[in-house]
Amino acid sequence: MARRIAGRARLATMVATVSCVSVLRGANVPDLKTLLLICAVLLWACVQYGLMAWALRDLVYRPRVRGDNKILWGMLILTVPVIGALFYAGVAPVTPIARTPRLIVPQRRLAAHDDTAA
Repeated sequence: MARRIAGRARLATMVATVSCVSVLRGANVPDLKTLLLICAVLLWACVQYGLMAWALRDLVYRPRVRGDNKILWGMLILTVPVIGALFYAGVAPVTPIARTPRLIVPQRRLAAHDDTAA
């Protein structure tokens, strides 16, 4: 019985020591729900700003968009956070993005007499 009481006292002392060491006095530590909410908000912000950056970059590099009004599309992307970028991706592109043409060097055909193995 005495060991059990001593064990509980040691456990209480360890918990108090750990809580004092890991947290500054007077500091509020958020619970698990608050931490999950913070992570969800940060993830949503990354998705939102990533989509906006992609849509604006695509808008700048694309030669033509539906309606021929890039300023209006840019305002839509910036003012309606996620839905504006997704709506732009689905509706606005008219022309493919112009890419630099590749130089295709034709391979030289070997003549029949160039075969040295025969």
